[in-house]
Amino acid sequence: MNVDVRILVGQFVRYGISGGSAVGLHFLVLVVLVEWTVLNPTIATTVGFLAGCVVNYTLQHRWVFGANGNHQRFLLRYIGVTACTVAFNAALFHALQAWLGVWYPLAQAVATGVVFLVNFEINRHYTFREVG
Repeated sequence: MNVDVRILVGQFVRYGISGGSAVGLHFLVLVVLVEWTVLNPTIATTVGFLAGCVVNYTLQHRWVFGANGNHQRFLLRYIGVTACTVAFNAALFHALQAWLGVWYPLAQAVATGVVFLVNFEINRHYTFREVG
């Protein structure tokens, strides 16, 4: 596969900006729900993740990947990928936080880093790939 490195780097930088916005909202929701409502941290991170996904899809659809075509197809793919990655995020977070005793913000930072890289590749190769 011949990949233009400039395009890939541009996408990755824009993905980082859109992801950073989503992560900011994710962490805000996580901390507010844990500290102010005493909600279980695993549930709180899942709610935060989903809130961040709304921001992420909006930015990624046009700005990051410049997807054209059937918007419904992209959204359905995004929802499917998100369902898998929210479960992956929650499982990794829970393993770090509950089983290994990692402080919940640090556990989420690690989970976020892993999910970020996985999501970039899935979204680039599948979610926002145009079908001819």
